[in-house]
Amino acid sequence: MNLFERIKRRRTHILENANSVQCDIHHDKNEYLRPPEWFDPDNFRRAQQLFYTYKSTFILSFIYGLALTFYNPAELIPLMSTGKSKSVAHLFQRYLTTIEHIITWFEHYPFDKESKAYRSLLTVRQMHGQVSRKLNKLSSSTEPCWMNQHRMHNGQFAFIGLFAIFPKQLGFNLLTQQDVHCVFHFWRTIGHCLGIDDTFNLCAGSNVEIVEMCEQIFREEWLPTLMMKSNDESIIVTARRMSQAIFQSLGQLEPFINYNVMMRYGCRFVWSTTLAPAIDEDDIQLKNYLSKVHYGFTVFAYRHCSRYKWFHWLASRWLEYRLKQARQYDQHYVRCLERIYPDHIVDGDIVAKLLTCFSD
Repeated sequence: MNLFERIKRRRTHILENANSVQCDIHHDKNEYLRPPEWFDPDNFRRAQQLFYTYKSTFILSFIYGLALTFYNPAELIPLMSTGKSKSVAHLFQRYLTTIEHIITWFEHYPFDKESKAYRSLLTVRQMHGQVSRKLNKLSSSTEPCWMNQHRMHNGQFAFIGLFAIFPKQLGFNLLTQQDVHCVFHFWRTIGHCLGIDDTFNLCAGSNVEIVEMCEQIFREEWLPTLMMKSNDESIIVTARRMSQAIFQSLGQLEPFINYNVMMRYGCRFVWSTTLAPAIDEDDIQLKNYLSKVHYGFTVFAYRHCSRYKWFHWLASRWLEYRLKQARQYDQHYVRCLERIYPDHIVDGDIVAKLLTCFSD
């Protein structure tokens, strides 16, 4: 059996079985304190070291993944249900917290009950449970649990999928295959700590198996969600607004995070194979001289500057400084965003509408 068929069979197994398994499979809470048998502390530490150097590059790849996630209704609904995505200002607070969680995981040991990573992962698990209970009450779906192992599996794709498929385009020109393996190992470990069964863990397997899995998910599950369909109008509109808003919100954190520029660059590889992308043509237009310069710098940085470790190191230290400022003056940033973007992204009953569309 060749690689494609082997991964296809595994994906079929996940699709057939993971939907009926709740998002957290660890009934014994001591499981979170015991590293799994396959855990390799050296690989985990190496991933943490890589993150220190490539922090900015990793975070930008996560943002691209999140922007893609919004177009998948199964992933969009849980994000909307928390009430923390009502406006650009809300999204700033939400994803500033998300970035801080990710940084905490990369900086601390997750199997120590006293560590920041352990407490962070506990918070995220509790949040997943709350969202699942809420959606189970709202949904008319026959699925036994909304936040199930399949959605956790897809959630991993948002963080690691584009890194696996488009490493060069996203600036990871210097990583060796061993480095990539360590990054996959890190996310496999975090998946375990969030309650994902290893059978359904996206990052379980060899490098080529994980990359093939991500490519199949991208082609067969994610790209179709980017195709405009008339009966998906509410989903497409909401996804586009959310995608735009996350760039607008984090643009306060880092001016180089610009929606039109980043989407135009992303279209060069992420959406290049989509015949009718669910992205308005206006989203990728460079509307003034400054945006054209910005885009030119973005392309130059990804193509050329990313070949030098010092560039990643400097960008990461700058990001650390901006994150520190954002947390110190978060209310100032929130007020600025509320003034610049006063309107809500979506109406209040959007979750119910999306659930109806999804059920249909």
